[in-house]
Amino acid sequence: MENAKLYNCKVKHPKQKFSLKVGTIFEDSPIGLDKWLPAVWLIISAKNGISSYELHRSLRVTQKTAWFMLHRIRLAMQTGSFMKAGGNGGEVEIDETFIGGKARNMHSAKR
Repeated sequence: MENAKLYNCKVKHPKQKFSLKVGTIFEDSPIGLDKWLPAVWLIISAKNGISSYELHRSLRVTQKTAWFMLHRIRLAMQTGSFMKAGGNGGEVEIDETFIGGKARNMHSAKR
């Protein structure tokens, strides 16, 4: 566990080491958040739903993995566990991030 990406909590309790996935639908999954988050976005933004085959082609994972992810995300949407992100249904604060830059600072070939 020395090389694992775990966080240490300074307050003493039984589970002092934890990862970002604890307490979410992603918890017991070996699939990284780099696959989960685009999957959530693809499923939520699809008008008529999405199949596991389309998800597997988009994310470049196996169809079985896509089926597993699809069912977990659908269950979370059905039970409303995405709505409880701020603890007990409270507000969630996030910082704004700007990715990119001014066009005048870019190379002329990329402008």
